[in-house]
Amino acid sequence: MKLSYEDVANAVEQADLDPAEVIVTDYIGRYAREGFGLRIDMIGDAFQILLYLNEAGINAHELADRTNMDGLGHHTIVYFPGFALEGAPEDDDE
Repeated sequence: MKLSYEDVANAVEQADLDPAEVIVTDYIGRYAREGFGLRIDMIGDAFQILLYLNEAGINAHELADRTNMDGLGHHTIVYFPGFALEGAPEDDDE
């Protein structure tokens, strides 16, 4: 399933977070296939982003049903296997 990067970035901004720091466009988790992720400090941030996505007309229930989490030291990544982001900016590090 594909989502618009812009829609996800808008939801992240509505949660008072920086999309460049939060959105991981292609994450491969320990137990699931590739998808996009949200690098967060508190799980409440992920809930808030999902609520904003739902308000934007995106089926947040489907996202929540496929949610996985991995610890990243000081952060957590909540990721959504099988969901790709369309229109994501190119990575400047390449």
